[in-house]
Amino acid sequence: MNFTKKLITLSISGLLATTSITALAESDESTVRIGQKLATTNKVVNESIGKSTEINIDKAAKYKSLQSQEDLDAEYSASIKVDKNTLDATKKRSAKRFEKNASHLYIYDAAVLLKSDVDGDGYYSEVRVDFDVDASINEYYDVYAELYIREEGTSDWIHYYTTDIFEIYGDDSSDDYHVTTTFNDGFPPAKYEIAIDLFEYGYSGVVDYLEANDDPDLGNLPLEDTSYEQTQPVSNVSISTVKTEIFTDSDGDGYYRDFKISFDADVASGQRDVVAKLYQKTGSGDWQYETESSVYTLDGTSTTDTIAFEAEWQSGYATSYYDFKIEIYDSATNEFLAEASHDFGPLVDVPLEDAGKDTVSGGSGSGGSGSSGNPSTSSSGSGGGSWNLLGLIVLGLAGLVRRKR
Repeated sequence: MNFTKKLITLSISGLLATTSITALAESDESTVRIGQKLATTNKVVNESIGKSTEINIDKAAKYKSLQSQEDLDAEYSASIKVDKNTLDATKKRSAKRFEKNASHLYIYDAAVLLKSDVDGDGYYSEVRVDFDVDASINEYYDVYAELYIREEGTSDWIHYYTTDIFEIYGDDSSDDYHVTTTFNDGFPPAKYEIAIDLFEYGYSGVVDYLEANDDPDLGNLPLEDTSYEQTQPVSNVSISTVKTEIFTDSDGDGYYRDFKISFDADVASGQRDVVAKLYQKTGSGDWQYETESSVYTLDGTSTTDTIAFEAEWQSGYATSYYDFKIEIYDSATNEFLAEASHDFGPLVDVPLEDAGKDTVSGGSGSGGSGSSGNPSTSSSGSGGGSWNLLGLIVLGLAGLVRRKR
């Protein structure tokens, strides 16, 4: 369905020199989220417990920590890349897994190795799930497993991989299976849990399953897709503080039509002329260009150069939780200097919808990819008190074109 997106009353406004970030947090007319950059958190290593009632000490030592060893051997392995939009959403995890149809096959244990955290924020985009299938009888069995993932606190499991059929013998410890997964898109930064359902080839029904309730190693996993893996450039510019305010919710559904994102960028010394750009995305979408500021000047670590993006979305924006990204560029060379995104809490999961859906009569809309098409933009404002009328006209024209990055 074709529709026109309209983004109106967008302004880039400089805040008064006497206004501090603390004072900005005080507002009676809006919902405010303000925060410094989140600290990097390292994963805590905990002990896990083997599922078998008779635990082989040497074997259990292989899975002794929440983060398994890089050199853990495996007879079977797979390496996959996952895009949530391309997964089969119709493949549901059956409730009949609780009715295990066999007792001679079981998943002995599992562990997760967190492998890739490019931006060092404590959230990983590549993980390896290690698990060992055993039999209570010393015979050969052909088995396979289904792997599922979900964000902690949600109810729906997402199927993301089916292993090949593989052979195990008794409680042999050399037939581990490793599944290395890179999450490319559709997985915003959060704590996730993984589940493994085991099947015997040629027979129907789950013979065993393992999830975080059975093995804590499969839960409390800090993950994100690669689109969130951002590395800061080497420069003397940084973004120190971000605040998001959301104002109007006419239908009372918890999603707002207008917002204001204020931020303070600093330069290590002296002054620097820069341009700020704003992007938005839903959890399952790509980054979409929204608008950019006129040229303005950073003055050391002063808060007088704090600016804000302010908008009321009129049409074409789904009812959803949006993430925002701010990028700072040198105005003369277009050098990428700094960015702020999910490492600032106020830029993550902002509940928004357009005015066409924010109606008391019930037009709440639905979630989706967020935006496409060309919005119509009307702009005004000032940047740190330094923009002239020509600068405002240029800003207004710049807002007429939405670019996908």
